[in-house]
Amino acid sequence: MKHRICTAAACICLLLMMALPAFAAEYGEPDITPQTTMGEIRSNPSILGAGVWTYSKEQNLPGTEDWCNDQTLEKYVSSHVAQDCADGLNLLIRNYNAGVQITYKLYSEQEIAEDSSRNNVEFYYYPASTPDAKYALVLSGNIFNRTAELKECISTAYQLHQKGYAVFVMRYRAYPDNDNNSPMEDIARAVKYIIGHAQQFGVQTESYALIGYSSGGHLAGLFASDALGYKNYGLPKPGAVILAYPIVQFSEITPIYRVGIDPFVCGRFYYEYSLADLITEDYPPVYFWYGRDDLTLNLLCWPLQGPALSKALAAHGVPYKEVVYDHAAHGIGLGRGTAAAGWTKPLPSGKNRQNNIKYADPGFAAAQPGFCNRRHYGIFSVSLHGASGGHLPDDGPAAVPLGKACRKPGRCRTEGMAASAAGSAEPPDGRETGRDGAAEPCRYGPHQ
Repeated sequence: MKHRICTAAACICLLLMMALPAFAAEYGEPDITPQTTMGEIRSNPSILGAGVWTYSKEQNLPGTEDWCNDQTLEKYVSSHVAQDCADGLNLLIRNYNAGVQITYKLYSEQEIAEDSSRNNVEFYYYPASTPDAKYALVLSGNIFNRTAELKECISTAYQLHQKGYAVFVMRYRAYPDNDNNSPMEDIARAVKYIIGHAQQFGVQTESYALIGYSSGGHLAGLFASDALGYKNYGLPKPGAVILAYPIVQFSEITPIYRVGIDPFVCGRFYYEYSLADLITEDYPPVYFWYGRDDLTLNLLCWPLQGPALSKALAAHGVPYKEVVYDHAAHGIGLGRGTAAAGWTKPLPSGKNRQNNIKYADPGFAAAQPGFCNRRHYGIFSVSLHGASGGHLPDDGPAAVPLGKACRKPGRCRTEGMAASAAGSAEPPDGRETGRDGAAEPCRYGPHQ
């Protein structure tokens, strides 16, 4: 009897040892680099298991799945974001291997049965390293049915994770499924789900950040507005809106969208609004940047893009920071190797409840008297809770009275700049102090 038990135990151990390779095959290695091919990334068992969408460049067309498999990640997403994208994918793999659920569908099976386009709506979860963290919802840009979750959002997710945030990479409906304001509904569904599962995700329910690139910036900005956004869905106001080369209005494309996706339908839809027209005094703090040589924004009527948003924010007394680079093309994401490199550095830590966005490095501001915010002079920070008026928080670089907007073209004044700023170190983007040739001086009205 004893012999039989020993034999049976030995057989069980042998079977378990033989099964180990099979179990191990369910998980991939977090060894992605910029030179890893898209085919290798897509065949990684953990990427497959996590359910992350990696086919944005193929425009979600049947039969195109293998078009870009031979491309390296760097070629697929560009050198401006390749390393951060690899880091974001490796972090995702490690999370998945540790048992974290990555992909969350935002509509029920019944809702998807009623409208199949809802099946594409989901977010990818990057947990924070500490509990009770702030969270950011990140939206990529899109051009018709081509999106950029991998290029713009997953790379950004890694950067924000390093700052202590929980990050949710949003996949919303794009053309031709963006009829009837469906992208706005998708964002609202994401925020509602996160808030409803805040304990599960380990996040705070207030003061969340909306981060949007290009047309995703337009959506993020609209969702932060009273007219079209959070209030209409019974949700809390975002704590901050962060926009990279945002499209403020689509007047040239609106007729195509109207005819293509909402023909013969009464009412006005999200793509027909200029974000600048929806700014109110209660709008949350904004940090946005773009490039003077951005071909897309120039084709869409430059004065109606960033300059119009800046004017609207200043006119309504909304705390904001605008950075205009001489050379920062559309679609560069985190912008490594460009003038915009390091633009995420001023963002605060996501670990603390009392966070402030530090928009300007003291040394940088002191060395650049013509570089300032259109509304505030010198060094300032903006509360994620959206407070404005009075003096700035004492935990910022300096407690400086809020300034008034510039009233005429030319360089903004810099009264109120702290004298101690002169001894500070490098600017936020890593350029040598006093040698910023990329950021345009603060101006009012259409940029000259």
